[in-house]
Amino acid sequence: MLKRLELQGFKSFKEKISVDFAETITVIVGPNGSGKSNIIDALRWLLGEHDAKNLRGDSGESLIFGGTNSSQKVSLAQASLYFDNSKKIFPLDYEEIIVSRKVFRDGTGEYLINQAQVRLKDVIDLFASSKMGARGLSIINQGNADLFIKASDTERRTMLEEILGLKQYQLKKHEAKLKLQSTRENLEKSKLTTEELLPHLRALKRQTSKWEKRDAVASELKTLETLYFQRKIKSWQESEKNYLPEKTKLENTRAELNKKIEHIQIQIQDIEKTKPQDTINSQEKSQLERELGGLEAELRFASKDKTVKKADANDFISLVIRLKQDLEDLKSLTNLELVFNKVNHFISEINQLINGETISKNTALISSLEEKIKLIQSRLTTLEIEKNLVEQKFLEFNQIIKKYYEDLRKVETEKEACIRELGHLSLKEERFHYDGNLLREQIKDANLDFNEFTPSISEGLLPLNLTEAENRLHYLKRELMAIGEIDGEVLKEANTIEARYSFLTEQITDLEKASQDLEKLIIDLEEKIGHDFNIAFKSANSAFSKFFKELFKDGNAEMILTENGIDIGVDLKQKGVSGINSLSGGERSLLSIAALFALISISPPPFLVFDEVDAALDEKNSRRFAELLKSFKNQSQFILVTHNRSVMEVAEALYGVTMGEAGTSKLMSVKLAP
Repeated sequence: MLKRLELQGFKSFKEKISVDFAETITVIVGPNGSGKSNIIDALRWLLGEHDAKNLRGDSGESLIFGGTNSSQKVSLAQASLYFDNSKKIFPLDYEEIIVSRKVFRDGTGEYLINQAQVRLKDVIDLFASSKMGARGLSIINQGNADLFIKASDTERRTMLEEILGLKQYQLKKHEAKLKLQSTRENLEKSKLTTEELLPHLRALKRQTSKWEKRDAVASELKTLETLYFQRKIKSWQESEKNYLPEKTKLENTRAELNKKIEHIQIQIQDIEKTKPQDTINSQEKSQLERELGGLEAELRFASKDKTVKKADANDFISLVIRLKQDLEDLKSLTNLELVFNKVNHFISEINQLINGETISKNTALISSLEEKIKLIQSRLTTLEIEKNLVEQKFLEFNQIIKKYYEDLRKVETEKEACIRELGHLSLKEERFHYDGNLLREQIKDANLDFNEFTPSISEGLLPLNLTEAENRLHYLKRELMAIGEIDGEVLKEANTIEARYSFLTEQITDLEKASQDLEKLIIDLEEKIGHDFNIAFKSANSAFSKFFKELFKDGNAEMILTENGIDIGVDLKQKGVSGINSLSGGERSLLSIAALFALISISPPPFLVFDEVDAALDEKNSRRFAELLKSFKNQSQFILVTHNRSVMEVAEALYGVTMGEAGTSKLMSVKLAP
């Protein structure tokens, strides 16, 4: 139900006004030129009218209050219609629907539904779903009371479809036809494009077909290379076991031998420090021996004149004491020859003492010489004993040092053998590193990364042995060389053209499917419209004939379906009138009213707006018209601009419009008792 209309800045209504509509009949009155029809224009504008000429203007700016001598113009015109949607007249989940529209002086405008900005199409679709519209029978202006009568057959059918609520289906049908036309055009363009692309695509495919094989060969090569090098790396890593454990063992052995050698050398150094010192003075011995020779010669000359003297007890005691001392010295001697000589010397002295002593005449000299000789001989004996002791120590030292040098030589021999073995293993190690570097170069040449290989998972994955894999790799590389390098630009063009062709092919399929769907939708909508229209037409025709008889009290009228739409047949027998062109102005108005109420009787719209449609009626027919309004007031709301007293009498709310001194329209309301 229509609740109220709000205007501000629209045409002659500068200030904001609010028109509250009655539930049944609201009448707007006022003198000519007061601006009352501007209210009807506002309603038509809100229902979606976008042609300024149908709003009695020449542009959108003409709808904005233009100002007077005493009142300035405004920058925009705006209007809002409020609907009670509790009965869900509109397919929106709101209890109240507000449709608003604005127009600015630069020609731009806004459309709003419940304060949300929308398109004009959304407004038109909203009203079409509720049997309302700016161009149908929802609003009938002055001079268009006989709109249905003057309309063409096609226009009459359109009006009937609108009031039946079929306009929304007609709009959908129209949109579907536009989409179908656009779809068919796109389909034709797509087909033409594919026909143009196909020869070029075929040529490119022939050119690139060998490259498709190249991808397969390159893929197999890369996979086989990966598995091959995984196996090679695994074998190479395992070859390290051929030398590394033994090398480690030998290096440990060499380290131990080095420690032994170092230890023995330290021991030898310590023993060298204990080497005996040669304390025998050879020069002294030689000097003593020369002195002894001289004294012995001198003694022989002095002893030529001699006598024999027997030894006494003192001589024996002196000899024993001397022998005892000499024997003590002999205990330390180890040289047997030296001991033997000493013993013979002792025996000679004992024999001389027993047999008697020959005494020279030069006794004092001889005694002196003998004493000197004895001293020298004693010193020589001491030197000989010392020499023998030193020689014995040298012998013992040499035996000890010899043993250590023998041990050192033995350890050094073991070390030399260890080093020789390490040398042999070094060759294996060098071979290992050489093989590794060669393997890295091969992997690098294959554009692969050595560090990315995981040889631990290669076991069992290579389907061939290494020799077979190498042969296969060589074959695949020859295949790639025979195929040659890919021309990137040609391949790129081929991929682009093929993608374009595939897209167009899919688009053609989609467009063909869309065309079929749209064709089916159009057929379904036509069937729906045709079915509902035929049923409603029979009821409308029956009601038209009924209302015609009530208004004219004579004759007959009917609606006739034609190929193009709806024709009207009229027969006033008493007046001899046949056909609508023979009717007077008043009769045409009555005929139009009969047709109008026939239409709204079968599908009452939420509201109807009449702008002085009763102007041509006389008093009697005006009362008939007013009675029709009363009989329909429970089915639709009526908003009328009129000067007719009979119509005013059936109104529930009455608004008066006047033109103020400032050149702006003013609104006054009167609440009428039922």
